Amino acid sequence: MAFWGVELKPGKPFIHNFEQQRGRLHVSQATLGNGSTNKKCIVQCKVGDKEPIYVCSFLPEKLETCPLHLEFEEDEDVTFSVIGSHSVHLSGFFYGESEDCCGNGSDDYEGAGSDSDDPIEFEYDTEDEDEDGSSDDDFSMYPPSPIPNSGVKIEEILEDEKPTDENGTSKKSKKKKNQSNGTDEGNTDSALLESEDEDGFPISAPRESKTKSVRSKKSDGTEDQDTEEEAINEKARDNVDERKGLKKRVRDDTSKANDQRVTEKKKKKKKNKKNQQDDKAAVTEQDKKNESQEVEENKPSHVRSFGNGLVIEDLAMGKPDGKRASPGKKIGVRYIGKLKKNGKIFDSNIGKRPFEFRLGIGEVIKGWDVGVNGMRIGDKRRITIPPAMGYGTKGAGRDIPPNSWLVFDVELVNVN
Repeated sequence: MAFWGVELKPGKPFIHNFEQQRGRLHVSQATLGNGSTNKKCIVQCKVGDKEPIYVCSFLPEKLETCPLHLEFEEDEDVTFSVIGSHSVHLSGFFYGESEDCCGNGSDDYEGAGSDSDDPIEFEYDTEDEDEDGSSDDDFSMYPPSPIPNSGVKIEEILEDEKPTDENGTSKKSKKKKNQSNGTDEGNTDSALLESEDEDGFPISAPRESKTKSVRSKKSDGTEDQDTEEEAINEKARDNVDERKGLKKRVRDDTSKANDQRVTEKKKKKKKNKKNQQDDKAAVTEQDKKNESQEVEENKPSHVRSFGNGLVIEDLAMGKPDGKRASPGKKIGVRYIGKLKKNGKIFDSNIGKRPFEFRLGIGEVIKGWDVGVNGMRIGDKRRITIPPAMGYGTKGAGRDIPPNSWLVFDVELVNVN
Protein backbone atom coordinates (compact mmCIF):
# COMPACT_ATOMS: atom_id res chain seq x y z
CA MET A 1 0.00 0.00 0.00
CA ALA A 2 1.10 3.61 -0.61
CA PHE A 3 0.00 6.61 1.46
CA TRP A 4 -2.03 9.32 -0.25
CA GLY A 5 -2.81 12.82 1.06
CA VAL A 6 -3.84 16.22 -0.28
CA GLU A 7 -4.83 19.62 1.12
CA LEU A 8 -7.97 21.15 -0.40
CA LYS A 9 -7.92 24.94 -0.31
CA PRO A 10 -10.96 27.18 -0.85
CA GLY A 11 -11.32 28.03 -4.55
CA LYS A 12 -8.67 25.48 -5.63
CA PRO A 13 -10.20 22.11 -6.55
CA PHE A 14 -8.00 19.01 -6.80
CA ILE A 15 -8.39 16.62 -9.77
CA HIS A 16 -7.44 12.96 -9.32
CA ASN A 17 -6.63 10.94 -12.45
CA PHE A 18 -7.17 7.18 -12.32
CA GLU A 19 -4.00 5.26 -13.16
CA GLN A 20 -4.08 1.53 -13.66
CA GLN A 21 -0.59 0.98 -12.33
CA ARG A 22 -1.39 2.51 -8.93
CA GLY A 23 -4.54 0.54 -8.24
CA ARG A 24 -7.68 1.97 -6.77
CA LEU A 25 -7.70 4.93 -4.34
CA HIS A 26 -9.12 4.59 -0.82
CA VAL A 27 -9.91 7.84 1.07
CA SER A 28 -10.06 7.10 4.83
CA GLN A 29 -10.21 10.45 6.64
CA ALA A 30 -10.89 14.18 6.27
CA THR A 31 -9.60 16.77 8.75
CA LEU A 32 -10.47 20.47 8.97
CA GLY A 33 -7.56 22.85 8.41
CA ASN A 34 -7.03 26.54 9.09
CA GLY A 35 -9.70 29.13 8.44
CA SER A 36 -10.94 32.58 9.42
CA THR A 37 -14.62 32.02 10.32
CA ASN A 38 -16.75 29.72 12.44
CA LYS A 39 -19.16 28.87 9.62
CA LYS A 40 -19.77 25.37 8.27
CA CYS A 41 -17.33 23.89 5.77
CA ILE A 42 -18.30 21.17 3.22
CA VAL A 43 -16.17 18.80 1.09
CA GLN A 44 -17.71 17.67 -2.21
CA CYS A 45 -16.68 15.16 -4.84
CA LYS A 46 -17.44 15.21 -8.60
CA VAL A 47 -16.83 12.27 -10.97
CA GLY A 48 -16.54 13.24 -14.61
CA ASP A 49 -19.46 15.40 -15.73
CA LYS A 50 -21.82 14.16 -13.04
CA GLU A 51 -23.36 16.35 -10.38
CA PRO A 52 -21.12 16.95 -7.30
CA ILE A 53 -21.85 14.93 -4.17
CA TYR A 54 -21.23 16.15 -0.61
CA VAL A 55 -18.69 13.90 1.14
CA CYS A 56 -18.57 15.40 4.65
CA SER A 57 -19.40 18.57 6.58
CA PHE A 58 -17.40 20.29 9.36
CA LEU A 59 -18.28 22.80 12.07
CA PRO A 60 -15.23 24.60 13.57
CA GLU A 61 -14.54 23.94 17.28
CA LYS A 62 -17.28 21.26 17.33
CA LEU A 63 -16.67 18.76 14.50
CA GLU A 64 -13.22 18.99 12.90
CA THR A 65 -12.48 15.45 11.70
CA CYS A 66 -14.51 12.83 9.82
CA PRO A 67 -13.63 9.17 9.09
CA LEU A 68 -14.38 8.10 5.51
CA HIS A 69 -14.53 4.85 3.56
CA LEU A 70 -14.43 5.88 -0.11
CA GLU A 71 -12.82 3.91 -2.93
CA PHE A 72 -12.34 5.21 -6.51
CA GLU A 73 -11.50 3.06 -9.51
CA GLU A 74 -13.34 5.04 -12.19
CA ASP A 75 -11.47 5.78 -15.41
CA GLU A 76 -12.78 9.35 -15.31
CA ASP A 77 -11.35 12.34 -13.45
CA VAL A 78 -12.44 12.75 -9.82
CA THR A 79 -12.54 16.36 -8.60
CA PHE A 80 -12.41 17.21 -4.89
CA SER A 81 -13.29 20.74 -3.74
CA VAL A 82 -14.17 22.57 -0.52
CA ILE A 83 -17.07 24.98 0.13
CA GLY A 84 -16.19 27.50 2.86
CA SER A 85 -13.24 29.53 4.08
CA HIS A 86 -11.29 26.63 5.70
CA SER A 87 -8.85 24.24 4.08
CA VAL A 88 -9.43 20.48 4.43
CA HIS A 89 -6.84 17.67 4.53
CA LEU A 90 -7.81 14.38 2.85
CA SER A 91 -5.77 11.25 3.56
CA GLY A 92 -5.89 7.64 2.40
CA PHE A 93 -3.88 5.04 0.46
CA PHE A 94 -3.63 3.11 -2.81
CA TYR A 95 -4.47 -0.60 -3.00
CA GLY A 96 -2.01 -2.84 -4.83
CA GLU A 97 1.66 -2.40 -5.68
CA SER A 98 3.34 -0.76 -8.66
CA GLU A 99 6.83 -0.96 -10.12
CA ASP A 100 7.16 2.82 -10.31
CA CYS A 101 5.47 3.58 -7.01
CA CYS A 102 8.82 4.76 -5.63
CA GLY A 103 9.78 6.74 -8.72
CA ASN A 104 10.18 10.50 -8.98
CA GLY A 105 6.42 10.95 -9.47
CA SER A 106 6.77 13.42 -12.32
CA ASP A 107 3.77 11.94 -14.18
CA ASP A 108 1.76 10.90 -11.13
CA TYR A 109 -0.91 13.61 -11.14
CA GLU A 110 -2.48 16.04 -13.49
CA GLY A 111 -4.82 18.69 -12.14
CA ALA A 112 -5.49 22.26 -11.22
CA GLY A 113 -3.72 23.89 -8.28
CA SER A 114 -0.24 24.99 -7.22
CA ASP A 115 2.70 22.76 -6.25
CA SER A 116 1.55 22.84 -2.64
CA ASP A 117 -1.68 21.11 -3.67
CA ASP A 118 0.08 17.95 -4.94
CA PRO A 119 -0.63 14.87 -2.87
CA ILE A 120 2.09 13.50 -0.59
CA GLU A 121 2.80 9.80 -1.17
CA PHE A 122 5.19 7.37 0.43
CA GLU A 123 5.42 3.60 0.84
CA TYR A 124 5.87 1.83 4.10
CA ASP A 125 6.93 -1.69 4.91
CA THR A 126 4.76 -3.80 7.16
CA GLU A 127 7.57 -6.01 8.39
CA ASP A 128 8.62 -5.71 12.01
CA GLU A 129 12.36 -5.66 11.42
CA ASP A 130 14.43 -2.69 12.65
CA GLU A 131 16.99 -0.81 10.59
CA ASP A 132 19.76 -3.15 11.67
CA GLY A 133 17.73 -6.18 10.54
CA SER A 134 16.77 -7.37 13.99
CA SER A 135 13.23 -8.18 14.94
CA ASP A 136 11.27 -8.43 18.15
CA ASP A 137 11.70 -12.22 18.09
CA ASP A 138 15.39 -11.81 18.99
CA PHE A 139 14.46 -10.60 22.46
CA SER A 140 12.67 -13.83 23.29
CA MET A 141 16.13 -15.36 23.91
CA TYR A 142 16.59 -13.21 26.98
CA PRO A 143 13.89 -13.84 29.57
CA PRO A 144 13.27 -11.12 32.17
CA SER A 145 15.18 -11.32 35.42
CA PRO A 146 13.19 -13.20 38.11
CA ILE A 147 14.70 -11.00 40.86
CA PRO A 148 12.99 -7.59 41.05
CA ASN A 149 15.15 -4.56 41.76
CA SER A 150 13.67 -3.39 45.06
CA GLY A 151 16.34 -0.75 45.76
CA VAL A 152 17.29 -2.43 49.09
CA LYS A 153 20.65 -4.13 49.23
CA ILE A 154 20.55 -7.35 51.29
CA GLU A 155 23.87 -8.68 52.43
CA GLU A 156 24.76 -11.87 54.23
CA ILE A 157 27.81 -12.51 56.38
CA LEU A 158 29.28 -15.93 55.85
CA GLU A 159 31.75 -17.46 58.27
CA ASP A 160 34.64 -19.35 56.70
CA GLU A 161 36.99 -21.69 58.39
CA LYS A 162 38.98 -20.21 61.21
CA PRO A 163 42.63 -19.91 60.12
CA THR A 164 45.39 -19.95 62.70
CA ASP A 165 48.27 -17.51 62.87
CA GLU A 166 51.89 -18.32 63.64
CA ASN A 167 51.21 -18.41 67.40
CA GLY A 168 48.47 -20.98 66.94
CA THR A 169 45.71 -18.53 67.79
CA SER A 170 42.56 -18.94 65.76
CA LYS A 171 41.29 -15.82 63.97
CA LYS A 172 37.84 -15.30 62.50
CA SER A 173 37.59 -14.11 58.95
CA LYS A 174 34.36 -12.71 57.60
CA LYS A 175 33.32 -12.96 54.02
CA LYS A 176 30.45 -10.94 52.67
CA LYS A 177 28.30 -12.17 49.85
CA ASN A 178 26.01 -9.89 47.91
CA GLN A 179 22.81 -11.82 47.32
CA SER A 180 21.43 -9.35 44.83
CA ASN A 181 24.24 -9.77 42.25
CA GLY A 182 25.93 -13.00 43.44
CA THR A 183 29.46 -11.47 43.80
CA ASP A 184 31.73 -11.59 46.85
CA GLU A 185 33.23 -8.48 48.38
CA GLY A 186 36.34 -8.79 50.50
CA ASN A 187 36.59 -5.20 51.78
CA THR A 188 35.86 -5.37 55.50
CA ASP A 189 35.49 -1.58 55.79
CA SER A 190 32.25 -1.75 53.72
CA ALA A 191 30.84 -4.77 55.58
CA LEU A 192 27.89 -2.78 56.89
CA LEU A 193 24.53 -4.42 57.09
CA GLU A 194 21.41 -2.65 55.90
CA SER A 195 18.26 -3.28 57.91
CA GLU A 196 14.73 -1.95 58.08
CA ASP A 197 12.92 -0.19 60.91
CA GLU A 198 9.43 -1.13 62.11
CA ASP A 199 7.83 0.98 59.31
CA GLY A 200 9.80 -0.74 56.53
CA PHE A 201 12.31 2.07 55.86
CA PRO A 202 15.96 0.98 55.22
CA ILE A 203 18.53 1.97 57.82
CA SER A 204 22.14 2.11 56.69
CA ALA A 205 24.92 1.70 59.18
CA PRO A 206 27.41 4.61 59.21
CA ARG A 207 30.38 4.33 56.88
CA GLU A 208 33.95 4.50 58.00
CA SER A 209 34.35 7.84 56.17
CA LYS A 210 31.64 9.42 58.38
CA THR A 211 32.48 7.82 61.73
CA LYS A 212 35.67 7.35 63.61
CA SER A 213 36.89 3.78 63.50
CA VAL A 214 37.78 2.17 66.76
CA ARG A 215 40.78 0.00 66.32
CA SER A 216 42.75 -1.95 68.86
CA LYS A 217 45.93 -3.79 68.35
CA LYS A 218 46.91 -7.05 69.83
CA SER A 219 50.22 -7.79 71.37
CA ASP A 220 51.57 -9.06 68.05
CA GLY A 221 50.62 -5.77 66.26
CA THR A 222 47.61 -7.06 64.25
CA GLU A 223 44.36 -5.12 64.21
CA ASP A 224 41.39 -6.56 66.05
CA GLN A 225 38.75 -6.76 63.32
CA ASP A 226 36.13 -8.11 65.71
CA THR A 227 36.47 -5.07 67.98
CA GLU A 228 36.15 -2.70 65.04
CA GLU A 229 33.06 -4.43 63.65
CA GLU A 230 31.49 -4.58 67.08
CA ALA A 231 31.99 -0.83 67.52
CA ILE A 232 30.42 -0.14 64.13
CA ASN A 233 27.46 -2.40 64.88
CA GLU A 234 27.04 -0.71 68.25
CA LYS A 235 26.93 2.67 66.52
CA ALA A 236 24.32 1.35 64.09
CA ARG A 237 22.19 0.06 66.96
CA ASP A 238 22.44 3.46 68.64
CA ASN A 239 21.18 5.09 65.45
CA VAL A 240 18.26 2.66 65.32
CA ASP A 241 17.40 3.37 68.97
CA GLU A 242 17.58 7.11 68.27
CA ARG A 243 15.20 6.78 65.34
CA LYS A 244 12.80 4.71 67.44
CA GLY A 245 12.91 7.33 70.19
CA LEU A 246 12.20 10.08 67.70
CA LYS A 247 9.22 8.16 66.30
CA LYS A 248 7.91 7.59 69.80
CA ARG A 249 8.14 11.30 70.57
CA VAL A 250 6.30 12.08 67.32
CA ARG A 251 3.55 9.58 68.20
CA ASP A 252 3.26 11.05 71.70
CA ASP A 253 3.01 14.60 70.34
CA THR A 254 0.38 13.49 67.81
CA SER A 255 -1.64 11.71 70.50
CA LYS A 256 -1.42 14.76 72.73
CA ALA A 257 -2.59 17.05 69.92
CA ASN A 258 -5.50 14.70 69.17
CA ASP A 259 -6.51 14.65 72.83
CA GLN A 260 -6.38 18.43 72.93
CA ARG A 261 -8.56 18.70 69.84
CA VAL A 262 -11.08 16.27 71.33
CA THR A 263 -11.18 18.29 74.56
CA GLU A 264 -11.71 21.52 72.64
CA LYS A 265 -14.51 19.92 70.62
CA LYS A 266 -16.22 18.74 73.81
CA LYS A 267 -15.95 22.21 75.37
CA LYS A 268 -17.30 23.82 72.23
CA LYS A 269 -20.16 21.31 72.04
CA LYS A 270 -21.00 21.92 75.70
CA LYS A 271 -20.94 25.67 75.17
CA ASN A 272 -23.18 25.41 72.12
CA LYS A 273 -25.60 23.21 74.07
CA LYS A 274 -25.73 25.76 76.88
CA ASN A 275 -26.34 28.59 74.41
CA GLN A 276 -29.13 26.57 72.81
CA GLN A 277 -30.72 26.00 76.20
CA ASP A 278 -30.47 29.72 77.02
CA ASP A 279 -31.98 30.61 73.66
CA LYS A 280 -34.77 28.09 74.21
CA ALA A 281 -35.51 29.52 77.66
CA ALA A 282 -35.55 33.06 76.26
CA VAL A 283 -37.91 32.00 73.48
CA THR A 284 -40.19 30.27 76.00
CA GLU A 285 -40.29 33.35 78.21
CA GLN A 286 -41.03 35.57 75.23
CA ASP A 287 -43.80 33.21 74.13
CA LYS A 288 -45.35 33.43 77.59
CA LYS A 289 -45.24 37.21 77.46
CA ASN A 290 -46.80 37.21 74.02
CA GLU A 291 -49.53 34.83 75.19
CA SER A 292 -50.30 36.98 78.22
CA GLN A 293 -50.37 40.06 76.02
CA GLU A 294 -52.69 38.33 73.57
CA VAL A 295 -54.95 37.25 76.42
CA GLU A 296 -54.96 40.79 77.74
CA GLU A 297 -55.73 42.20 74.33
CA ASN A 298 -58.38 39.56 73.63
CA LYS A 299 -60.30 40.24 76.82
CA PRO A 300 -63.82 41.27 76.04
CA SER A 301 -64.27 45.03 76.30
CA HIS A 302 -67.36 47.19 76.62
CA VAL A 303 -67.68 49.50 73.60
CA ARG A 304 -70.07 52.43 73.32
CA SER A 305 -70.52 54.28 70.05
CA PHE A 306 -72.25 57.63 69.53
CA GLY A 307 -73.92 59.11 66.50
CA ASN A 308 -71.32 61.83 66.01
CA GLY A 309 -68.52 59.19 65.73
CA LEU A 310 -67.33 59.19 69.34
CA VAL A 311 -66.31 55.68 70.53
CA ILE A 312 -65.56 54.76 74.17
CA GLU A 313 -63.95 51.35 74.78
CA ASP A 314 -63.21 49.95 78.25
CA LEU A 315 -59.82 48.21 78.20
CA ALA A 316 -59.29 47.37 81.89
CA MET A 317 -61.30 47.71 85.08
CA GLY A 318 -59.93 49.14 88.30
CA LYS A 319 -61.13 48.57 91.87
CA PRO A 320 -64.88 48.10 92.12
CA ASP A 321 -65.08 50.52 95.07
CA GLY A 322 -62.69 53.09 93.58
CA LYS A 323 -63.58 56.76 93.29
CA ARG A 324 -65.31 57.79 90.08
CA ALA A 325 -64.60 60.76 87.84
CA SER A 326 -67.62 63.04 87.61
CA PRO A 327 -68.19 66.62 86.35
CA GLY A 328 -66.71 69.26 88.64
CA LYS A 329 -64.09 66.95 90.24
CA LYS A 330 -60.35 67.42 89.73
CA ILE A 331 -58.83 64.27 88.29
CA GLY A 332 -55.35 63.06 87.24
CA VAL A 333 -54.74 60.84 84.22
CA ARG A 334 -51.95 59.25 82.20
CA TYR A 335 -52.50 59.09 78.45
CA ILE A 336 -51.09 58.45 74.98
CA GLY A 337 -52.48 60.44 72.02
CA LYS A 338 -52.28 59.10 68.45
CA LEU A 339 -53.64 60.05 65.05
CA LYS A 340 -56.22 57.54 63.85
CA LYS A 341 -55.09 57.87 60.24
CA ASN A 342 -51.53 56.58 60.63
CA GLY A 343 -51.13 55.75 64.33
CA LYS A 344 -48.51 58.47 64.85
CA ILE A 345 -48.11 59.48 68.53
CA PHE A 346 -48.36 63.25 68.94
CA ASP A 347 -48.53 63.53 72.77
CA SER A 348 -47.94 61.35 75.89
CA ASN A 349 -47.18 61.74 79.60
CA ILE A 350 -46.21 58.11 80.31
CA GLY A 351 -43.37 58.12 82.81
CA LYS A 352 -44.19 61.65 83.92
CA ARG A 353 -46.46 63.13 86.56
CA PRO A 354 -50.20 62.71 85.88
CA PHE A 355 -52.02 65.37 83.90
CA GLU A 356 -54.64 67.05 86.16
CA PHE A 357 -57.74 69.01 85.13
CA ARG A 358 -61.27 69.65 86.31
CA LEU A 359 -63.77 67.51 84.46
CA GLY A 360 -66.79 68.90 82.62
CA ILE A 361 -66.00 72.65 82.65
CA GLY A 362 -64.20 72.92 79.27
CA GLU A 363 -60.57 72.77 80.41
CA VAL A 364 -59.96 70.00 77.88
CA ILE A 365 -61.45 69.10 74.50
CA LYS A 366 -65.05 67.95 74.52
CA GLY A 367 -64.14 64.37 73.62
CA TRP A 368 -62.23 64.11 76.95
CA ASP A 369 -65.02 65.58 79.05
CA VAL A 370 -67.39 62.95 77.66
CA GLY A 371 -64.97 60.01 77.33
CA VAL A 372 -63.41 60.20 80.84
CA ASN A 373 -66.68 60.75 82.68
CA GLY A 374 -67.65 57.75 84.86
CA MET A 375 -64.15 56.15 85.04
CA ARG A 376 -62.95 54.67 88.37
CA ILE A 377 -59.40 54.85 89.67
CA GLY A 378 -57.42 52.15 87.83
CA ASP A 379 -59.78 52.04 84.83
CA LYS A 380 -58.28 52.18 81.32
CA ARG A 381 -60.19 53.42 78.28
CA ARG A 382 -59.58 53.99 74.59
CA ILE A 383 -61.41 57.05 73.33
CA THR A 384 -61.82 57.67 69.57
CA ILE A 385 -62.67 61.36 69.08
CA PRO A 386 -64.04 62.86 65.84
CA PRO A 387 -62.74 66.28 64.64
CA ALA A 388 -65.88 68.07 65.88
CA MET A 389 -65.11 66.99 69.48
CA GLY A 390 -61.36 67.46 69.04
CA TYR A 391 -59.43 70.26 67.38
CA GLY A 392 -61.83 70.78 64.44
CA THR A 393 -60.83 72.32 61.15
CA LYS A 394 -57.91 74.27 62.61
CA GLY A 395 -55.94 71.38 64.09
CA ALA A 396 -53.28 71.90 66.76
CA GLY A 397 -49.79 72.96 65.70
CA ARG A 398 -47.74 70.87 63.33
CA ASP A 399 -48.52 67.50 64.96
CA ILE A 400 -52.31 67.53 64.61
CA PRO A 401 -53.50 68.45 61.09
CA PRO A 402 -56.96 69.98 60.50
CA ASN A 403 -59.97 67.61 60.62
CA SER A 404 -57.98 64.88 62.38
CA TRP A 405 -59.56 61.91 64.14
CA LEU A 406 -57.81 61.29 67.46
CA VAL A 407 -57.32 58.13 69.57
CA PHE A 408 -56.43 58.43 73.28
CA ASP A 409 -55.50 55.57 75.64
CA VAL A 410 -56.36 57.01 79.10
CA GLU A 411 -55.77 55.62 82.64
CA LEU A 412 -57.44 57.32 85.63
CA VAL A 413 -54.90 57.77 88.44
CA ASN A 414 -56.60 59.91 91.09
CA VAL A 415 -59.83 61.81 91.85
CA ASN A 416 -59.92 64.83 94.23
